[in-house]
Amino acid sequence: MFNKNYQNNARIKYLETKIERHNYEYFVLNKPTIDDNEFDNLVQELHKLNPESPILVQIGSDLNSEKKIAHIYPMLSLDKCYDFITFNKWFERIKGPIVSMLKIDGIACSIHYDIDGILKFAVTRGDGKEGEDITKNVLRIPDIPSKIINRQSSEIEIRGEIYLPISKFNILYQNSFSNPRNLAAGALKLKDKKKSTAISHLSFFTYNIYGIDFETELEKFNYLQQIGLKIVPVKFLKTAQEYELFYQTMKFQKNELNFEIDGIVFRANSIDDQMLLGLTAHHPRWSIAYKFQGNCFNTKLTNVQWSIGRTGTITPVAIFDPVFISGTKISKASLHNLSIFRNFKLKQNSVIEIARRGNVIPHVNKVLQTHGELYVYPNKCPSCLSSTIVEKEFLFCSNFKNCQGAATSRLAHFCTILRIDGIGKKIIYQLMRANFLKEPADLFKITKQQFCSMERVNEKLATKLMYQINNKRKILLVDFLVSLGLSEVGYAIAKIISDYFKTLENILNAKIDDFKQNFGIGNSISESIVRELKILELEIKNLLNQVQIEQIKKDTLSADHLFSNKTIVFTGSLEKLGRKEAQKRALQCGCKIATSVTKSTDYLIVGSVSDKYSLKHEKAKKMKIKIISEKEFLQILNIESI
Repeated sequence: MFNKNYQNNARIKYLETKIERHNYEYFVLNKPTIDDNEFDNLVQELHKLNPESPILVQIGSDLNSEKKIAHIYPMLSLDKCYDFITFNKWFERIKGPIVSMLKIDGIACSIHYDIDGILKFAVTRGDGKEGEDITKNVLRIPDIPSKIINRQSSEIEIRGEIYLPISKFNILYQNSFSNPRNLAAGALKLKDKKKSTAISHLSFFTYNIYGIDFETELEKFNYLQQIGLKIVPVKFLKTAQEYELFYQTMKFQKNELNFEIDGIVFRANSIDDQMLLGLTAHHPRWSIAYKFQGNCFNTKLTNVQWSIGRTGTITPVAIFDPVFISGTKISKASLHNLSIFRNFKLKQNSVIEIARRGNVIPHVNKVLQTHGELYVYPNKCPSCLSSTIVEKEFLFCSNFKNCQGAATSRLAHFCTILRIDGIGKKIIYQLMRANFLKEPADLFKITKQQFCSMERVNEKLATKLMYQINNKRKILLVDFLVSLGLSEVGYAIAKIISDYFKTLENILNAKIDDFKQNFGIGNSISESIVRELKILELEIKNLLNQVQIEQIKKDTLSADHLFSNKTIVFTGSLEKLGRKEAQKRALQCGCKIATSVTKSTDYLIVGSVSDKYSLKHEKAKKMKIKIISEKEFLQILNIESI
């Protein structure tokens, strides 16, 4: 039994890992897998449990390269709300008037001009403290002048949003890209001018300026217009009710605009009031973003399909007449589980409301009209035709262990997690049809001749596939857990579980209460983990006859070693090992890896190509944290050459 403090620490670790991953998916990969509301809920919970978490100040980071420039003034995130009650509470704290502006769904950036008004450099938001240098591409954006009329003869910093007008996206790019924001983000990071033709189609709205003193936001926006910059649309009203009406009006009119918006930003108008209210490490107290829930469109339901997943779960999927939302054609959306399907009471030809949560994920909001015969869940699996079973809010295939659809999805997931390149669903399907493959353990038994008997697999490819498989006979425990395809176990939970239980045997023997009490995860997730591990018991046993499970060793260094139980942060480019491999080696030696320099940091490892603007480097110097070069790091770990 663990004490409350351990439970909180485990939950904090879980939240930090999950937030960091989803933040990376949105800002670096431009491929979010959850909507804004879900992400904000995770952030709010972490803020309650550990308001000092370094992850909270990294939210919004788009850093993906080694060349970074530190911001003179931090580019903080904004506090968010989704309802009038929360907005009104914030509004009541502001004593003076406020200003509202449309929240452009683009790429935040900082543009610096010298005392002569010449554009010096431009930087993305990054992690709020440092961002990527995008100067060359920004100079090609028509809305951003290379020289301004600098009336104050001082260095100034302009902040705003780079975006792609919807009209240009629809005409030029909608068949090649998912949405305008993703295209804009990708174009800004391209180094080759020939490949970044979209740059010339981008536009820019400014919303802030630093380097000149103003008394109000109104003065600030007037000045920005005077020096020739296009300001974000703003509005000055008096009461919270008037602003709520403005919010609701824009929510319904946003589809008429030539740029994407995802809410309204509010600020205290008085700069003195802003100074009094101050900042948190994450956001200014004098500003808030009142977010939209997403674009909503009505369409006709044409069918409900049932998809079999890797854990045997059968998920309902709504099929409907295509709608275009933010330049993307959408014709289907997951209904997630049987409970939601039942609550909707869907009928043939029903009229439904569709949205894209977070401007990305298709979602059925509600049923507006019902017509025709009621849809019912299948009593047979759509893949193997075995009977289905209902467990609480989920529908399962009763023959899960032998269901080909579930097995195909599970095997493809297994190969993806273990990075067995070249073996996708097409080859898996052929191997299963030939009875060479039924479960993960069978992968390690397939012969070269069997591979060669598959369609479009020659001897050279078969040799590569054999090498890929045999190279994965030693698997870290955390990777093994994720590869099993348990519905509730991603890397975040797998890392927490493997760190505590140490061995697979301990995990397999754990009870529901062990997971629920020890890791702060809910009852349904705990039940799901235990249930699915039981289902896969024989499959796991067979797999263990083919592979060896390894746990990251943390006792390879003596207690008095320089790095024993120390927290390490990396910065710069590591030429010998690379960042990921260096972190892996450090973990194997008992080190703790952090992503930002804090008071708990023991060592900063500086790569051989460390940018002079590195905020981590400067911060470590100020905090008198020991700074070690890559060469010294390798010598300490007895890695003289790679």
